[in-house]
This record gives sequence, C-alpha cells and structure tokens, in this order.
Amino acid sequence: MISLVRAFSQKAKKRKAVYPFTDCFSYKSFGGKSLLGKETPVISLVLGGGAKWDIYGPNSLVKVNKNVVCLAFQEADEFESLFPIEIGGYQMEDNLVEFDLETSKFSFTSSLLRHNTSCSPQ
Repeated sequence: MISLVRAFSQKAKKRKAVYPFTDCFSYKSFGGKSLLGKETPVISLVLGGGAKWDIYGPNSLVKVNKNVVCLAFQEADEFESLFPIEIGGYQMEDNLVEFDLETSKFSFTSSLLRHNTSCSPQ
C-alpha cells in the first residue's frame, strides 16, 4: 500500500485521513482539475498468469467531502491475509467481473465508464 500512496502523493496534496480511510488527498490537487478525472493515476494490478487489471479514478478514490478524496482501499489485516490490500465492491463497480467457482478463477473487463456505460441504472 505504501507504493500506491507514494504514487498518489506525487500527484496530489496529502490531507488528513477521514475514517475509515487512511490516505486522503486534496480534491483539487491538479491545478483545479478533479482527481476523479483523466489526471488520476491508473492503478495496474498484475495478477497470477500475467493478467493486468487497471483501476481508474472512479474506482480508486472516494469523495468524502467537497475538498477531500481518499484512496478506496483498506489495508488487509497482516495476520489474516497474504495480500497487502483488499479489493472490494468499490473497485469492482462498473467493471464486468465473473467468478468461476468451479475453477477458482475470475475474469474482468476494464472499467465500463471508459466505454460511456455503467452498471448503474442512472
């Protein structure tokens, strides 16, 4: 999680944490541009087998008030997980994700928002 925070800190002004999030930033850190826009760093997760899942701004940041956004990741409990962060519903929102329970695999698309569509009824 440290390298993830470092990448965002290079682009955005760090702000005081807002519970339950630990890493928050100024909403207007890019010269008046929104952190939820194209300037937001893309998070690329490299999975087993070499597959890459790109997570874009709307799935990586939560706007907690008009001036602050926070990384939408929680650090995993170091004693209960082998992985440093937990991926949840927020990261999967507006992505087509398929879980194959028989083979213990999952498939995913890139963000549907990049294709001008979403999973939301609005």
